[in-house]
Amino acid sequence: MRKVELGTPVVLGNMLLVPILGDDLCLKVIPLDEGLSQGASVEEVGYINRVVVKNPLEDPLFIMDGEELIGALQDRIAVYSAVVEGNKEEPLEVVCVEKGRWEGEERQFHTGFSAFPKLRMTLTFEGVTRVSQDKVWKLVENKLTTLRVSSATMSLHHSFTAREQELELYTKWDPPEDCVGVMAFSNRGFLCCDIFGSQRIFKSLKDKLLKGYALDALEDRIKGKSFKLDLNQVQRIWKDIQQSKAISSNRVVGCKQEILASSKVKGKRSLYMEKSLHETFFPSK
Repeated sequence: MRKVELGTPVVLGNMLLVPILGDDLCLKVIPLDEGLSQGASVEEVGYINRVVVKNPLEDPLFIMDGEELIGALQDRIAVYSAVVEGNKEEPLEVVCVEKGRWEGEERQFHTGFSAFPKLRMTLTFEGVTRVSQDKVWKLVENKLTTLRVSSATMSLHHSFTAREQELELYTKWDPPEDCVGVMAFSNRGFLCCDIFGSQRIFKSLKDKLLKGYALDALEDRIKGKSFKLDLNQVQRIWKDIQQSKAISSNRVVGCKQEILASSKVKGKRSLYMEKSLHETFFPSK
């Protein structure tokens, strides 16, 4: 069994980060940003809940759940973590995070950041077949309103660009070399936990993830909620994560996806080559 353990906590403003240290499972996949720079593409197909990923490379391409796909006819985010094998193309299920636009000449997407935990949690618990697109738009609208961001097209991405300087403060962290994931807490308590099968993948996605977490932390700060450092809560949540069990499973693009649950957390695990490529957890309530 893979050994993972908690590292030394770090406080960035009103966000507590707890590194997760572990062995590298040596999964030979490349993150989406790297793949796009080498000739892979994510392209518009004219449907709100679907794009196509083309991978002409030899290495498998990894897309993380909640990862922003910017441009084309409207901005989207990936619903689940997926792997597109080398020299293949696959449809990918997405949801729209830009309500006020359906136009543009460019058919290829570029990447942005990672959706905030509450939105990722909604997709994890409900899935693309059940989640309401209106509910996603409402979550984006609420975030824009709370962060006092004006967006003519109601785009989630404008939350990141408008608050760029503040969000940068939440990424001033150099994780240990053997870091494979992180737990995040803010004023509201436990936000999210992401664990990857590769130290390299975590390192490449770290800033995206932290800025997504930071959208929730920044919202808490604006609302004036008090921030209390509770290391006992960290241990309780970590224990629940370790005790979580698979309650259902299904196939997604390139992976087996398991829904995980325990008394205080719920999440999902993406298995690739029978190894855990990505696990993500949220508070169950």
